[in-house]
Amino acid sequence: MIEQSDRSVVLESAIRFFRKECRAVRQCETTDHTPIIYGCEELRQGNSDIYPGGYLHVLAMSRVPGCSVVDIAHLTDNELSIIRAQLAKILE
Repeated sequence: MIEQSDRSVVLESAIRFFRKECRAVRQCETTDHTPIIYGCEELRQGNSDIYPGGYLHVLAMSRVPGCSVVDIAHLTDNELSIIRAQLAKILE
C-alpha cells in the first residue's frame, strides 16, 4: 500500500510516466514494427471495481505487426525455451 503522505507524488509520477509512454508510442507509430495507437486515457475506477476510486491508465493499440515466435523456423529449442521462460516471468 502507498502511504497517504506519498500518494500525490506517486500519482503525479505515474501520470507523467504514462503520458511519456503514450507520446513515445505515438512517435513510433509510423514505423513498420509498431502497433497503431487507438487511444490513451487516464480513468478512475468506479464503486463496483476492484479498487474503487483507483486510477487506470489505458493504452489501446493494434497488435504488433509480425509473426508468432513459434513460426520463426530458425530458432533452436533452447532459444524457444528461453523465450517461454522470459514471457512467463513478464506475465507473472
